[in-house]
Parts: sequence; C-alpha cells; structure tokens
Amino acid sequence: MLPPKMASKPTMIMLLEQYGYTKESLDSMDIEDLHEAYTKCVRQFINVFISNENKENLKISSLVDFEHITSYKQKLKSSLNNVSSLIQALLEGYKELSYQEINDILVAITKNQSAHKIQRISRIAYRQFQEILLSQINDHIKELPVQEFIMLRDHYEKERENLALLNETIHKLIDPSTKQQVFIMARTKLLIIQDFMPDLMYATYKDYYDNTAEKLELVAKIMTLTGLYTKNYLKSIPLENLQEMHQEMLEYNRQNDQDRKIFLKYSRAIQESIYSNDDDAFNEVCSRAITHLTNKQLTMFTEYMVGQNPFFLSKFESAMNEYKKKMNIK
Repeated sequence: MLPPKMASKPTMIMLLEQYGYTKESLDSMDIEDLHEAYTKCVRQFINVFISNENKENLKISSLVDFEHITSYKQKLKSSLNNVSSLIQALLEGYKELSYQEINDILVAITKNQSAHKIQRISRIAYRQFQEILLSQINDHIKELPVQEFIMLRDHYEKERENLALLNETIHKLIDPSTKQQVFIMARTKLLIIQDFMPDLMYATYKDYYDNTAEKLELVAKIMTLTGLYTKNYLKSIPLENLQEMHQEMLEYNRQNDQDRKIFLKYSRAIQESIYSNDDDAFNEVCSRAITHLTNKQLTMFTEYMVGQNPFFLSKFESAMNEYKKKMNIK
C-alpha cells in the first residue's frame, strides 16, 4: 500500500475556505502551515461524518388515535380469510404501527383462525415491507460512487429492523436539497480519503473491496485448490495478499506434481531392475534415485518396497554404500 500523499495546494485552499479561512490568511501561509490546517479540518470532517453515520436513531412511537386503530382492526379482521388481502392490509399497517403492535392486534382478533398461520403471514409481510423500504433507499442513493453506495446500502441493511430510521431516511432523501447534501458529503469523503489517506481506502470501503469481481474470482480459484479456508475468510484478506497466496499454492502444487513424477519414474526403474541379475544396473538406478529424490521420498519408497520384497533393503543398502564410496561420503 502506498504511503499517504500530500494533497495539492489548490485542494487544500478550496477545503480551508469552506471552513472559514479567508483568502488573505491562506495567502500568508506557507505550504507546511497549509498542510497542518488542512489535516486538522480533514480529520474533523471525517470524525463528524462517521459520528453521524453511527448515531443511534430513536424510534418514534406510533401516534395513532383510538378511532383509527379500531378501524384498522376491523380491516385486518375482514382480511383474515384472504392471504393476499391480509398481506396488503399488513403492509399498510406497517406504515404507522410497529411489528409488535400489529402482532398484538392479530392475537386479539384471531379467534377461529390458526394463530401460527397468521403469524407466519405477518412475518412474510413484514419482511416484504422491509424490502420495499430498503429498495426505495437504494433507488435514492444508486448514483453515489460505488464504494459509498455499497457502504450505505449495507449500513441500512443492518438497520432493517429499525423502520423509523428507514422511513426517516426515505423522507430526507425525497427532499432534493437534503439529498444533494448527502451526495456532496459522500463524494467529498471519498475524494478526501483517496487523496489524503489512501491507506484507509480498504478499511473504509471493506465491503466493496471484498466483493469485487476480481477478488471473488480469485477466492473461487483458491477454494478449488484447497478446502482449508472458508469463502468469508478469504474475502477478508486484502487482494494483494490473496494474489500472493494463490501464486504460492500454484507453485506448491506444481512442485508436488513434479516431485510425484520424479518419484514414480525412479520407483518404476528400481522395481524393474531389482529382479534383474545386473547389480551394476540396479546400483546405477539407485544412485540416480538418491541424487534426485528427497529424503522423505526415499523413506516412503523403501518402506513400501520392504513390504513387497524382503530382499530389497539389503540390496538397496548395498547400493547406498556404493554411492557413498563414489561420492566420498562417510
């Protein structure tokens, strides 16, 4: 990852002017003073932005009058025998009442109907209502830079149970001026991190970078090579490290394949020569095997051959001694 680079002087001046610095004061600053002031404002901006994103939103209690609730109860009751009508009535109710409030009404009005069936329909309708709200939010923010869109989309997905927050967000985004402010804030945040803190790009937009087509393709390739890692674990690894891991696995498999071919080559040669009467030929094959096979491969092969031929070990040890004499190995 490249180290953070200093923002250009025009960029710093443009931001500082928005934070109340006058042109005269900025003209009097040298580049170090500009950078110090810029850094302070950027950190202040990001802290405020993150604080606003993570702020808890209080649920607003439903302020529905008694007469309206009585009317809604009757509407639900008349819809109990028709699944489509019941779902439609539930969707209308969730605009003003909470999931628990509507379920309490259902418990009160379901006498002869299956309570389990009605509750299951209620869960389906509630899930559908959540999807409607989330879809509306996504439609409003879809023109954001993809990193910001995915981050906000996932944020609201995690808040799907907070209908008050989702409705409030939609209400704000419907207003053109508020929507424009949100877009300016999001785009400015992205540009500042790209320009001033590039080392924070992955941490800030992790959900985006963990799900790019390039990364998902690489994760799939690694999972075909080994079953040691889960998909989610591999996605959490930075792309550069993942690429390095993939290359290491390919090299490991290539080396294993090469070792296997060499092992089979000399295994067959030794097995063929052991039954001949030509000790020199056997010794020659063993010498080449000792040169090219690893200690682990030699151990595996001798253990296998001892089980196949009780005379193999003595002949192989004799060949080993001849090899050591030639190589002057004690």
